Amino acid sequence: MKAQVTLEFIGTFILFLLAVVGILALTVDELPQFNNYAETAEKNLEAKTTTDLLLTSPGVDGDGNFDWEENPSNVETPGLASENMVVSRDKLDSLQTMGDENYNYTSFVNDLGLDYDYNFEFKWFPIVETHRNFIRNSPPNNPNIREPNTDFYNQSDNRVHYGEIKLQDQDIRFLVTAYSGAYNTTYVVNGDWDFSDADPYGEGDTPVALQESEEVDQNFTIENIQNREDKPGASLVLGSDLGEFGRNRQASQGNIEKLNRYPLLEDGGDSDVEIMRMEVLVW
Repeated sequence: MKAQVTLEFIGTFILFLLAVVGILALTVDELPQFNNYAETAEKNLEAKTTTDLLLTSPGVDGDGNFDWEENPSNVETPGLASENMVVSRDKLDSLQTMGDENYNYTSFVNDLGLDYDYNFEFKWFPIVETHRNFIRNSPPNNPNIREPNTDFYNQSDNRVHYGEIKLQDQDIRFLVTAYSGAYNTTYVVNGDWDFSDADPYGEGDTPVALQESEEVDQNFTIENIQNREDKPGASLVLGSDLGEFGRNRQASQGNIEKLNRYPLLEDGGDSDVEIMRMEVLVW
């Protein structure tokens, strides 16, 4: 009887040990996954908090003034906003990854007490409204549009769309034409509505009138000519890189989290306020 009790006890104890070992093994397997989830959440939270600060606050210098970009070496708290979710171009241009003339990345990390590495990429997406239209070869007198004088233009569909935008205090005018029902070509001039010598451009092109020059400080590319079924040809999207700030994204290590924010950009002067993208990588 005693031998039987002893054998039952030993068997039960062995089963108990196997169960404990199994539970421990499962726990150990789950710990790295849990840690990854926790780290991802921490990165996303810090990135969201940091970008909220940049996009909703003007920032402040050591003397309590909001125009910290006038003295980048005396920044108390950085901020890019001229108003809520509207980025000031002057403040944005004061960010510089290295160097002491502008607000550098080392100061940025120290002032905000960041735990992770960041790379910010800024891109501007001005939207040109081109909903006004006319029948090809019958342009309006107000504005006084002069059409392109080429066979290619005359082969386009009958309805031509047009519009304008003010960029960096320059009046940029557009014609948008369609072929076989798809709006895919634009003509661009700086100044008057005279397209007689203008060349055609498509998506991915940088028109001469939108290339960096004395009038325009940076290149603008035709990103998209919209062809929505209800309003084809009624707008087009430009794109222009505004630079990067932070650690080199090629040097990133570990798991990388990505966050996109879409504020407006105030470019100064009489220029239109247009949407931009702040792409944030954190690792």
